[in-house]
Amino acid sequence: MEKEDKFIGAKAVLDAYISSQNMRKTPEREAILQVLLEMEGHHSADEILTMMPGRFHVSRVTVYSTLQLFARIGLAYSHPREGATLYENAYNVAPHNHYICTECGEITDLYDSSITSLAMQAKTPRFTKLYASTYIYGQCAKCKAKIARWHKASTKLAALSAAAHSITEKKQPEDEVKKRKYTRRK
Repeated sequence: MEKEDKFIGAKAVLDAYISSQNMRKTPEREAILQVLLEMEGHHSADEILTMMPGRFHVSRVTVYSTLQLFARIGLAYSHPREGATLYENAYNVAPHNHYICTECGEITDLYDSSITSLAMQAKTPRFTKLYASTYIYGQCAKCKAKIARWHKASTKLAALSAAAHSITEKKQPEDEVKKRKYTRRK
């Protein structure tokens, strides 16, 4: 789907909702929608604010409230995280799952229908499921390699420290003997 067609379709969803709720159509909402549709990945409201075109001076509050609106009407996925909620485009993007690295915080999309299917099959009395999104926490390959390097280096450092301590202990008695000899001569 081309950028312009994508924007027209998403704008139609937004316009329909705004009309049904008797809300005002604003150029700021459209500009935020444009940024959301063009961005890749998962971003906080503050990051999205910095992506706004220079001709739009949009307040932080407007960005936050607009992204919450987009999440409510299905134009954005919101991912509550410690520190800041992250948003990603949801227009014509199937609900999906995510890997989240507990070390660096990187989020990677995971499109696995078996996970989603299993979640949707779960019995949920008095609750209507709309879609499922699962977060799988662990370590990304970069962080796992970094941790392995750190562990290897700390093991070497501990071995060197132990060797140095052992050498120091062996030399200490000789030093004491020399001190004794020196003091006896006086």
